[in-house]
Amino acid sequence: MIRAETGVSEDVLRVLASKIHSDADRRGVLMFDEVKLREGVRFSIKNLEFEGLVNLGEFKADRKPADIGLVFMYRPLIAGWVQTVAMFLSAGATPAAILSKLLVKVILALESYGLRVSQDIAFAFVSFLFL
Repeated sequence: MIRAETGVSEDVLRVLASKIHSDADRRGVLMFDEVKLREGVRFSIKNLEFEGLVNLGEFKADRKPADIGLVFMYRPLIAGWVQTVAMFLSAGATPAAILSKLLVKVILALESYGLRVSQDIAFAFVSFLFL
């Protein structure tokens, strides 16, 4: 079982890298979307920490309740499946400066496991962020 936590999921990337055998599946698209969440903070006895607070990795974390989920998904260019590879929590829309850093972080993580984000798609996303 893979536990869903904020950040890039190294466990998911490791499983993907071990299951993908064709070069066609190793080249894909990185998609991302923000989803409105219901605010709610709770204390996890299992992890001894609060859940539901803003967590944008090393780029921003604070004690405010999160109301937006930012999800990054990998989809091979040819295959018909999609896999979530990272998620973060924000209060309001993620600022463009942080979003661009997270995008680069996720791309580098995917590539460290042999999964290739199409350069045309990655450059289009990065160009969009700096318009």
